Amino acid sequence: MNDGKTWTVLQAPSGPGSPIPMLINGCGLNQLVALSASAVLLIGNGTTEPAETVRFSHNNGKSWVNVPLPSLPDDSAPAGLQMLPNGTLISAVFTQTSATTYGDALALLKPGATAWCTVPNLTITNMDPSTLQAVGSSLWWNDGQGGTPQSKPLSQIQC
Repeated sequence: MNDGKTWTVLQAPSGPGSPIPMLINGCGLNQLVALSASAVLLIGNGTTEPAETVRFSHNNGKSWVNVPLPSLPDDSAPAGLQMLPNGTLISAVFTQTSATTYGDALALLKPGATAWCTVPNLTITNMDPSTLQAVGSSLWWNDGQGGTPQSKPLSQIQC
């Protein structure tokens, strides 16, 4: 409330109904989306529980409610989940090939949609979904095999 001059460390109680979202962590991308002066959407990657991946607050973060998402096409938990500039949610879709799982496709959930759609004609090999990031007019990620940056224009990511 004072332009970031002071900070308060919040200790979240564990368990369901926790007033502070447990889905945020420093190991994955987390995104806050301001919807109005007091409404905010929190998109986190700190959980494997799809029911707790997105939360909404109407009172500046004093309380949160889960936002249920439809199942991904492969029934996996969202990975690399974030909101694109047009309001569409994007997630990696997984294929289990070894002890390490990497996304090999992308799925979109457009505003108001009731189901995800898989982006056709887009093959991604060895994507590290924790690096998925929309920047400007492109979507960027590292390949997971040494961190080589890859990108596609957002205009090519449609279904």
